[in-house]
This record gives sequence, C-alpha cells and structure tokens, in this order.
Amino acid sequence: MSQYKSRMPQNITKDEIFDVFINEVCGQQELYVGRELLEISVNYRITDSKYKQKEVVLPEQEGEYTQSPVLEINDVNLFKNALYNYIKAYLDSNSYWADPDIAIDWKSTMMYTMAAIWTNATNQDFTNPVEFLNR
Repeated sequence: MSQYKSRMPQNITKDEIFDVFINEVCGQQELYVGRELLEISVNYRITDSKYKQKEVVLPEQEGEYTQSPVLEINDVNLFKNALYNYIKAYLDSNSYWADPDIAIDWKSTMMYTMAAIWTNATNQDFTNPVEFLNR
C-alpha cells in the first residue's frame, strides 16, 4: 500500500472519523471497500446521555446464525478519541491488514481498518470498546 493511500490526512477530525464509522461502516449488510465486498457488519448502541440515544442492530438473516455482538458506546467523546488514536497509530505503524488492491484511497483504507478492528474483538471488547481500542 502506498504511503499516499494510507497516510492519515492532517486535517481530518475525530468527528469526521466517527461519522464515517457510524454512518458508513456500522449497520451495513454489505460494506464495499474500494472494489472489494467485505462481509463485516458492526451493530452499535449509543447510550451516552449527551447524545441522542441511537441504535443500529441488523435483523437476523432467516436460516442463518448471525447473532453479532452490539458495540456499546457509553461515552461518545472517549470513543471518538480512542478510535482516532487507534487508526492513527495503526497507519503510522506500517503493519497493515489491508491488501493494497482493496484500499484504493484514504477513505477506503480507513473504512477497512475500522471494520477489521472488530473482527478480532470479543464480546467483552464490544461491551468496553474504549478499553479495547486503547490496548
């Protein structure tokens, strides 16, 4: 993956990263990263009293066991900070999970990274996502 594709833009904010995570990565039946279809979906629930209660839990597919854990976001600001710091550290480390052919630009690299974070998470990590991201 070229440095251009994976470099985190200097002007990207924690809010922008959170917005992409909530609106484009979470709660999707299908997630396209570049030209690649990933079968990774992340359910979430925001319970932070400073934010409107929000939940996206995908319905089970008939005949399939798809009971995915629900990411519990209790403090949105702490979660935004942890997600931002994780993505920045991950991209700075040069130890990418993304195939160069999958991630075609910064946004697709970010989306792949966000989706891939949760593939190795346990149910407890979904309950304590800030702690998980900070590890």
